[in-house]
Amino acid sequence: MNQHLCKYAVVRFLPYRETEEFVNVGILILCEELGYLGFLLEKRRSTRVTGFFDELDGAVYRQGIKAIESEINRLSPKANTPVDGCLSLQGGAPNLSAAFNFLVRPRKTLFCFSDVRVAMTPSPSDKLKALFAHYVRRQFAQPKEYQEQLMREAIHDHLMQWDLSKLYQPLEVGTDIYRMKFPFVHQSHSVPVRAIRALHLNLRDTTEILRKGDQVVGGLKRIRDGGQLPDDCMVVVKSPKPGSQMHEVAEQVCVDLRKLDVLTASYSDRDSLQEFAAKAREENNEVIVTNPSLLVSNL
Repeated sequence: MNQHLCKYAVVRFLPYRETEEFVNVGILILCEELGYLGFLLEKRRSTRVTGFFDELDGAVYRQGIKAIESEINRLSPKANTPVDGCLSLQGGAPNLSAAFNFLVRPRKTLFCFSDVRVAMTPSPSDKLKALFAHYVRRQFAQPKEYQEQLMREAIHDHLMQWDLSKLYQPLEVGTDIYRMKFPFVHQSHSVPVRAIRALHLNLRDTTEILRKGDQVVGGLKRIRDGGQLPDDCMVVVKSPKPGSQMHEVAEQVCVDLRKLDVLTASYSDRDSLQEFAAKAREENNEVIVTNPSLLVSNL
């Protein structure tokens, strides 16, 4: 399949130049070889953008995104049908390269463009959709596994900050027939005694929350019933915002965890995590003091 060279830029919403904060809101792409100039703009999920700048009137963004759409439409008058609620343009402008360069020029407005990038693709229109899904919709971040990876990285950073990371190592815990990997386990005499894991419950609906909760609760119960669950376990939970039915369901999952004598802590509750994790240092000191070989070697 033939590959075609494309140039593209990410459209950014930057209402406060003083802070240089921005949100990706669209993609503009050019393929001179095929005479294609296309773009997609975030119009359906404007609350994602306005929620980031919560002090800004949402009408500012909605009116602004219409204005920049009109600007591109003026440069490329031939348009096909909307794609995913956004407009994609093809052909029309007598000089597509000039139109692209004019649009991505440096500007001191609410909207600006990233540096121009290049990509090879057999289909510029498919590449446009893929870039929009990546940079604007962040589809790479949607899987639950990715969210829990981010949580684990944050917990690891906290442990390093508290000088505790060396006391915790990843370890599979369980029986001969069922095992679960914990990213943070403290061992005493090669026996797991303290464990921390992350649980992402900020999901799309209550069914997904319960399904994920049942998976973790059921797994921990199997390990506990097999006598292999560490005495002290904490599950750090990221839940939906309070006041919703999904938050209540997530809280029920936490109740089920606590019935297994597993502590739970909110993802934002760093103090509880630090208090729990720091006990490994106390346990480590006790092992050193009570180990006769170490006492003799220090004489």
